[in-house]
Amino acid sequence: MSNTKKLIAVVGATGQQGGAVVRALQAQGLFAVRALTRDPSKHRNLADEVVLADLNRPETLKTAFAGAHGVFLVTNPWEPGTDERKQALAAIQAAKDAGVQHFIWSTLQEIFAGWFPGAKDIAEMLAYFEAHTYLGSDSRDAIALANKVAGRQPTKFAAWARAKFAIPAAA
Repeated sequence: MSNTKKLIAVVGATGQQGGAVVRALQAQGLFAVRALTRDPSKHRNLADEVVLADLNRPETLKTAFAGAHGVFLVTNPWEPGTDERKQALAAIQAAKDAGVQHFIWSTLQEIFAGWFPGAKDIAEMLAYFEAHTYLGSDSRDAIALANKVAGRQPTKFAAWARAKFAIPAAA
């Protein structure tokens, strides 16, 4: 791994979304990539580094986030036995403790935040990252960098949903 590139840790690196983030970051070549997985031995060549991380075992996150400039977190509210709120809070706290500068949490739960009982608690924890993420008022540079890394403009949720799910036409 290059010592001159900032490190991005990707939680969920073996899944569809996290894997796409790993591949996009590697293709762009601007960052070193640390793939985080529950079984590093199965994915040795996935990224510059492959490290153990399990959201259900928060003690693994300290090492996983150590030295990272940014974290991309994917959570899945429908995975059996998952307490997404608990996982997210553990990841946010570990990132804060590790001095992570940028944190992106990708979850469908964001869409349902108004119905999510712990949304207020998570919003308070995310406030720590406001100055370093898209949430802040000075977010244009961060968004421009994200678009550059991705190599294109972001997909609108409605377009993504139409492509992924059979959605009946409006009557």
